[in-house]
Amino acid sequence: MDSIETQMFLPSQVVSGDIENFSKQSHLLIDWIYNYRERFPRNADISNENGWQSYDKKFYITEETFEPWLKLLVQEIADLVDCYRLNCAIDLTSLWININSQYSYNVKHSHPGALLSGVLWVKVPKDSGKFHFVLPDSYFQPELVANTEESYADEINLIGTYPVDDREGRLMIFPSNMPHRVTMNKSTEDRISISFNLIAK
Repeated sequence: MDSIETQMFLPSQVVSGDIENFSKQSHLLIDWIYNYRERFPRNADISNENGWQSYDKKFYITEETFEPWLKLLVQEIADLVDCYRLNCAIDLTSLWININSQYSYNVKHSHPGALLSGVLWVKVPKDSGKFHFVLPDSYFQPELVANTEESYADEINLIGTYPVDDREGRLMIFPSNMPHRVTMNKSTEDRISISFNLIAK
């Protein structure tokens, strides 16, 4: 047969960048987060297993001491959103903290009701888990991959999950309907991130 081609379809735009000098100020943000959890220990218990997610998704409005971090986040988010070339304005609609202690993880989930979602990795110790995008079943047939020669699947990047570079100080934005998960924290230290949702005005 002539002109045989293999193509990979259905890409999604994911944008990320590093906050300048984050390592010099991250300890202050970490202290703030632990203080907040001590004052508000209630767990949202949504996607996190054995860890902690802040229950109040609007705390950034009422917590005045968070304002400097909010101002930084809003500016950095705006820089990344510009990469989408949208013809509408964007609003921050919710924001929450994730603390994954030892043996905790996040199950596969997405963020319905939003346009874009994002995460800032605040503290990422070695072996504390990994953020993965997970292809939905409508895009990815696990049985097909399970029966495909492994070396060939690797060659054409035929995989069901995509790990990302989730290093400290990195901010990432992605379409809210993209399923994702975080693997188990196998370290003795906490893994900390801040997640958020954005909607079109």
